[in-house]
This record gives sequence, structure tokens and C-alpha cells, in this order.
Amino acid sequence: MNSPRKIIIISLISLFSFIVLHSQQLPPNVLKDVSRLTSKEFMGRGFSYNGNLKAANYLAERYKEIGLNAFEDGYFQSFKFPMNLIIPVPILEINGNKMDLGDNFIPYPLSGSGIVSTDDPIIYASNGLILPDQNINDFKDLLINDAVVVINETLTDSIKNNKAISPDDISKNSRIKNAQDLGAKAVLIKASNLVYGAPKSRFNIPIVDVKSETVDEKINNINLNIVSRFDSVKSNNVIGYISGSLYQDSTVVISAHYDHVSALSEDCYFPGANDNASGVAMILALAEYFTNNPIKYKIVVAAFSGEEEGLWGSKYFSENPYIDLSKCKFMLNLDMVASGNKSIMAVGGKDFTKQFEILSFINDSLNLGELGQRLNAPNSDHYPFTQKGVKAFFLYANKGTQPYHNIYDVPETLNWNSFSDIYELSRRFIEKL
Repeated sequence: MNSPRKIIIISLISLFSFIVLHSQQLPPNVLKDVSRLTSKEFMGRGFSYNGNLKAANYLAERYKEIGLNAFEDGYFQSFKFPMNLIIPVPILEINGNKMDLGDNFIPYPLSGSGIVSTDDPIIYASNGLILPDQNINDFKDLLINDAVVVINETLTDSIKNNKAISPDDISKNSRIKNAQDLGAKAVLIKASNLVYGAPKSRFNIPIVDVKSETVDEKINNINLNIVSRFDSVKSNNVIGYISGSLYQDSTVVISAHYDHVSALSEDCYFPGANDNASGVAMILALAEYFTNNPIKYKIVVAAFSGEEEGLWGSKYFSENPYIDLSKCKFMLNLDMVASGNKSIMAVGGKDFTKQFEILSFINDSLNLGELGQRLNAPNSDHYPFTQKGVKAFFLYANKGTQPYHNIYDVPETLNWNSFSDIYELSRRFIEKL
């Protein structure tokens, strides 16, 4: 079984191959930026091991190299927000076998602190559902109090496709809450995939996701230790600008979030290559281009933090803008732009149809493939701007498969053709504004 350490070594070898293969097909410095942002140095660009601040400092250095102007307070716009911090290093043993962190298990992002010993009872509770209207109670007649509850994450199609059942009532959080409310000491979730997230709240008991195939046999005993702390963390948006050739008060904003979901140990961090080192590398590449080829409007380059935890950085900027948002011509947000399969999606494309027509014309003229459009949604950093009346698109690479929020989102998995397509589409779109 591959350990996270082996995966990192393989990633470095594969990345070198990518650099050789793609160095002449991409804008300058893209591969260097992706390599640095996903490296162990930045530990998942989160709030363990100071990775978020290290990434922000790297971006400030790149802004200076590129020649971006700083606003009055410098490149950093500081803010705070609440989150649940999983303190390294979580430990899990099942039936006396130590589980590999990141590969076999991860703590659930909303996990509370707690210790489970081998003497604690273990109760299987199917999917952990309580649905009175459907006459379903997976906890019926089970002695849940002070027990470790094992839940299967995967639901049957009859449950998932039942329109009479609210999605909230069958969500993972709802099922964990069912167990917690009944007095469970801990929850172990048998999951098909290990997907880590940025926690916005916290349960009162320890919770872990375990890959289903690693716990095929009956669980007789568990040894678990998780420490978490709900706290306020400090972060920084990294903001710079390129002067317009004609207008300084009218602006275009290009953005990407640089934060990711951090690290759980020194050997288990989440690189976040597609999400969203790819988007950050793209705004840096666009910044380099437009520094040498300015448009008539001022271009604000914004690398936001706190996106994973709830768009905190972009919300803060929209509430405390360095520019007059009423004079912002457009905002283009780039997130997960190096995956997909010859398909690009524009969130906001159905809201801002005039701008989408421009985008579509460019896409067709370059023969880039499918360009989809969606209604505006609060799924990335464009959204707080639209709530202030700013027209905005969130572009991402659509379709295809890509590791997401796990230790396998590494540079060698990226689709550089998709990256090049979205870069060219974005560059020409900005020039047309």
C-alpha cells in the first residue's frame, strides 16, 4: 500500500517529466508556481505548520517580481475568521492495526476531540438514518450511549432518489448528529473516498472517515485519538494591481483562492494542485502578460484566502474594497482550471448574458470545445462581488475526473491542455472588456 511519503517522491519525479514536456506550451513560470504552491514547504496552504502564511509570502514575492503595484497598506489585506483546527497528529488503530493517515483514514473536518480505547463498545448502525416519515430508524433497539457508532456513508438508490426525503435529512452531518444526539462516544464512517474539507463548525465527539476496503472485516476494537480546537485564525488576501492605459478609477478584477485544506501531519498534507494552485498560477500568468500589455482599465489581481472555509477572504474584500466596486467593469474568478475534458463552465454565464456572448465568441473562434453556462451560485470567490452588484464569472474546467480534497491532488494529475485553453480564453476575454 502506498504511503503519503512514497506518493510525494513519485510526485516529484513525475513533476520533472511534466516540466520537460510542457515548458514550451504554457505561459512562463506556471509550472514553477504550481510546483512551489503544492510543495511540502507550504503544507497544504492551510493553518497547520504555518503553510497559509508561507504561501501568502510567496505570492507577495511573485507580485513584486512581476511588477504589480501595491495598494496603500501593501500587498496584504489581513482578516480573521473561525474554523475547526484538527491538531496534528490524529491516530487510529483498528483491530490492532495502525491505519495510515491520508491513505486509510482521515478525521472528519468537523470532528471534536476525544479518545476511544479498545474497551469501548462498537455498534453498527447501517446508514445512521432517522426518517420518521419513511418509517426508518437505523438506531432502533441499539445501545448507542457511550458506544463507537459505525456508519456506512454510501446510501441506497431508493433513499437517494426518494423525492419525499429532504437532502438535509440524509446528509453526512445529519447522520453524525443523529449518533451524537443519542450519546455516541465517537463515529466511524465507512467511506468510498477520503475527501477532506475546511471545517466551518464542530461536533462534540471524535469522528473519522475510513476507507471501506480497509475495514471489510468485523471491527472488534478501536484505538482513536483526535484533538481539535475551534478558534479564530488570521489570514491575508494578497492584492496588487496593474495601472490602466487610459482609466485608473475603472477596474477589472481577476482572482483565485490560494488557500487549501492544510495538513494532518508532516507526512500527510493536501497539495491542492487543481484546487487551487492551478487558478493561482493562472492569475500570476495573466498578471505577467498584462503588466507588459496593459488594457485601458486598471486590473486588480486578487489571491484570496479563506475560500475553503466559506469565502471569507472575498467577503472581507467586498466589504472593505480597495477600489470603488460601482466602477468595477467585471470580475473573473479562476478556480480548478487544470482538469476537465475539453469543456469549460462559466458560473454566472446565464446571469450576465452580454459578457457570456463575448466569452462564447472567443471560445468558438479558438475551437476550445464545449462552453457551458450556469446561474450564479455561492460556490467560489466571485459570489461576494455579485452581491455588491459586480458582474462576474467563475470559470472552471468541466467534466473529466480529478482528485479532489485528498492527498492525490498533485501536479502530475493536472490537465495542462485545459489550463492553456482557459488561460487563452481568459486573456482574450479581458482584452475585449
